[in-house]
Amino acid sequence: YSLMGEYTNISRRDLYKMQMDAVHKALEIDPQLAEAHISLAISLMLNDWDWIGAEREFKLGLKLNPKYATGHHWYAELLLFQGKIEEAFKEISIAVDLDPISQRILKDKGIFQYYLKEYDEAIKTARTTLELDPGFVPVHRLLSLIYTGKGMYDDAIRENKRWGELTGNKVKTD
Repeated sequence: YSLMGEYTNISRRDLYKMQMDAVHKALEIDPQLAEAHISLAISLMLNDWDWIGAEREFKLGLKLNPKYATGHHWYAELLLFQGKIEEAFKEISIAVDLDPISQRILKDKGIFQYYLKEYDEAIKTARTTLELDPGFVPVHRLLSLIYTGKGMYDDAIRENKRWGELTGNKVKTD
């Protein structure tokens, strides 16, 4: 339900009750289920902006399953939101090590590299992501940001247009 709020046009508000019902049911069945704690953490982070509760649940979930790549990925996002960029980069790197073919995790590592102004590394990460799946559209938006950061404006415009074409977010000229 959390990802549906991210990647569809269904409002988080509409999904929130279903998400929380599912998380609480999972924790009722197995209070030691790492994935349920991570799901609770992402909900606390994105829906309630409860950074303290989210961090507590991320840490518990990762203690229960330190090899859960998605947990490290989402925890990295919380750390990034808090401005803890170096810690966030460490967590996203763990996620990539655990799941090196996840396009979403790789793309987000590229975003972190962009924030650290490691533009050439971010381009390499984006290209690796596209090698895994040439149809993974969000990478074009990432490349647009990276090229803008490097001052490569023609490339940035090209990638942004590509992203727009692939997502249907075209600029109307009439």
